[in-house]
Parts: sequence; C-alpha cells; structure tokens
Amino acid sequence: MSAAPSRGGRGPGPVDLRLLRLAAPVRGALAALVAVAVAQALTTVAVALTLTWLVVALVEGARWEQALLVLSAALVVRTGLAHAQPTVAQRVSGAAVAGARAVGLKSLMRDPGAAVRAGGDPAAVLSTGLDPLRPWFAAYLPALVVAGVLPPVVLALLVLVDWPSAMTVLLTLPLVPLFAVLVGWATRRGADQQYAHGGRLAGHFLDVVRGLVTLRLYDRAERQVEQVRRSSRAYARATTRVLGVAFLSSTALDLVATVSVGIVAVGAGVRLAGGEMALWPALAAIMLAPEAYRPLREAGAQFHESAQASAVMDRLDAMAGAGGGTAREDGEGRGRRRGHRAPQFGSRGAGGRWSSQT
Repeated sequence: MSAAPSRGGRGPGPVDLRLLRLAAPVRGALAALVAVAVAQALTTVAVALTLTWLVVALVEGARWEQALLVLSAALVVRTGLAHAQPTVAQRVSGAAVAGARAVGLKSLMRDPGAAVRAGGDPAAVLSTGLDPLRPWFAAYLPALVVAGVLPPVVLALLVLVDWPSAMTVLLTLPLVPLFAVLVGWATRRGADQQYAHGGRLAGHFLDVVRGLVTLRLYDRAERQVEQVRRSSRAYARATTRVLGVAFLSSTALDLVATVSVGIVAVGAGVRLAGGEMALWPALAAIMLAPEAYRPLREAGAQFHESAQASAVMDRLDAMAGAGGGTAREDGEGRGRRRGHRAPQFGSRGAGGRWSSQT
C-alpha cells in the first residue's frame, strides 16, 4: 500500500490509457469507429467547399450542375457515415463494458470482503456503475481524434484560400482548448464527487433492504425512509452540479468559437465589399472557419464523459488492487489464450482515494 496511489495509467493527458486497454478485444472495431468519425468530419469540410462552389456558380451565372452533383454525393456519403458510426460505437462500448465487468467479477470472486472494503458496493459498480464507460467510447474518443486531425486540415485549406483568415483562426484557436481545460478541472472534481455519492446511496439502500425485517421489528423503518430520502436529494444535487458545469463548459466554448468565426466573417466581408477579395475565397473562408473550431468545441464539451469514465476506472482499480492483483493476472492469462491483451487496471491499492470517501 502506498501513501499516494498512482492513477494506474490515467496520466495528466486527455486520454485514459486504462480505457483503451478495455477495448483490446475489439481493436478493429475501435479503429473503424475512429476512421468513420474522421471521414465524417472530412466529408463535412467537402460539403462546405462544394456548397461554396454551388453558390458562387449561381451568383456568377456559371454552370452549377456539376457542383450540385458533387454536393449531393458528399451529402449521401456523410449521411451513410453518420448512420454507421452509432452501430460501430455500440459494439466497441459494449465490449469495453463487458471486459470491465468480467475483470471486476473475477476480483470480487477472489476476495469479496477486500473488494467491498476498497470499492464500496461492488454490485452498484458492476451494474449501472459501468454505464459512464459507454459515452467515452461512443462520443468522447472519436471527438478527441477528430479534434487532432481536422483543425490542421482546415488551417491548411484556409492558407490556400485566404491567409489573413488563416492567421485569425490560428491565433484564436488555442482559446478553445484553454477554456476546455479550465472548465474541465472543475468537471473532473464534480464527477468524482457525484460518483462517490452514487456509490454511497446504492450501498445504503442495499443495507436498508437487507435489514428491513429487523428494522420493522424494532420500529426503525420510518427513520431509514427519511435517511434514504436525504441521500437521494444529496445525489440529485451532486448530479445537478455536474450537469451545470458541463453546460457551462459547452456555453463557454460556443461563445469563444462564435466570436472567432465572427471576426473571420467580418474581415472577409469588409475586404469583399472593398473589392480587395473575390467572392469565392471570401465565402470559402467563412464556410471553413467554423469547421476549425467545431471539433475542439465538441471534444471540450464532452470532457465530463472522460471525467466520469475515469472515476469508474478508479473504482475498478481499487477493487482489482484489493484482490492482490490476482484478477488482473487471470485476465491477462485469458487474453493471451485468446490472442489479445486483456483489460488491465492500474496498480492502486486498497488505500486509494475512494476508500477515504466511504
């Protein structure tokens, strides 16, 4: 037992490596999910450019049939990718949750008493407690990859179309991750507290149900009803605070992106009205600028999904560590027999952060 237990691979970055290990059995599906998300984002950029082409052709009286055909094809491709992404995401998230539940159950069977002391109520953790893992794979991870790929592509296109607009985007783009990090710290703390409240509420309710006969025998049942009511209200308040921080992050990121796109649009419009710029580059710059901010804004707004998923992994780390690492070793052996690496948790001991909250 260490005085300061490690995060088990979580690290200070935006990606929790423990969660990626959970998806080891479906690496191909995970790669397909990321590829579909990136392709959908690139198709959106193609739609913006072809729509600009169509509008300019209509305004200047040029032939617009080919632009309409390309735009229709891009929209069809984008629609197909949008329908395929949820299916692939469901497969990946389902496999990750199943892997986490299997390893957690193995830890519980090895040493039930130690797992309860380290992780609170294991029934709550291994049932609905694993639900926050699903949006991490379905939404946050694809958005994070797109946020790393799409802005450089859009910046390169803006340099070719209109370099002053590209400089404006380059100078204002770092504000989005900056605000995301600032609000994300508060989101992570709120998510940890909310998950702890949920575990305590589930454990207390289970204890009340188990001892209901004894409580009624000694005429103490009504007191416990009021206690469960107070715990439920505390959990609801904690959940509301987490949602409030999440909405605050989304609003702040939307504000930064909107103001930045407005600066690009005003600059391009003034130069267009003054005859310093043609219609095509001005409209293309206005259409491309939002696509540079959108991936960072979406990834930042979904950071609370990462915070909640990491809180789940912290609880599973405590359960696996309480079992002396035997569940993890058994999972690794099973993964080698199947030809892939099994889910692994960090090396947190029973003296971790969650035990101090229970």
